[in-house]
Order: sequence, then C-alpha cells, then structure tokens
Amino acid sequence: MIIWSGYGILLVPIVMACAFGSMILTAILANDPDYWRLHGWPFGVSLMLGAIGVWFIGRWLRDRGARTLIDPKTNQTVILRRGRSFFFIPLEWWAPLLFIFGIFGSFQNSTPEELRQENAERASRKELRATLKQHNNP
Repeated sequence: MIIWSGYGILLVPIVMACAFGSMILTAILANDPDYWRLHGWPFGVSLMLGAIGVWFIGRWLRDRGARTLIDPKTNQTVILRRGRSFFFIPLEWWAPLLFIFGIFGSFQNSTPEELRQENAERASRKELRATLKQHNNP
C-alpha cells in the first residue's frame, strides 16, 4: 500500500521518468540495449538526478500556498501548508535518501561470470546472424 498526502505522490513519476530516460539514453549512447541491465551506474545516476528534481520540487511546493497565521491570544506564529509527504516523509527529505541510494547503486554491477556469459551469448548470436546472412545471400 502506498501512503502519501498532497503532492507527495510526485516522487514516483519523477524517479520513474529519470530512470526511464537514463535507460533510453544509455541504450542509445552505448549502442547496447543490455547495457542498463549489466551496469549499475546508469540507474545510480538516474536516482541522483531524480533526487535533485525531488529536492527542488519539494522546496517549491513547501513554500507555495503557505499561509502565516498569528494566534491572537499567544501571539504565536503558525504556518499552514498543504501536505506533500510520501510514506510520512516530506518530499524534499526524500532527496538525500535518493542521492545516497544513487551512490550505492552506481557501484552495483553484475558479477564477472554473468558478464562473461552475456558476452558469450552475444557473440554466438552475432555469429549466428552472420552465418544466416551469408547463407541467404550467396
């Protein structure tokens, strides 16, 4: 179950958009659709970029529409703001958490055995395509 108040749900689409954009960009730049899956740094960078976006949007939402009231009996100032929390944590406080997760995610990679197996499978597919192409075009 997802718990949010006000604009706190914006955390999900911001992080998803950054991750999806990073996935597409790395596939294009690396010219390999599996690069995202085999390397952790693109996801880590997308979390760090998402953290920056969440920070600024959370700060903007915090100040937007805030009303300052003064209690006439105690002269105490009260600031009323619209909710912007996700799992009871304000949106801008998610930014440091996402940034830390991004740093750890940047250093997460597949094991060398998985990489060797992927490279072997990729080489065999490439060889099979070349053989089929050569067979079809005598």
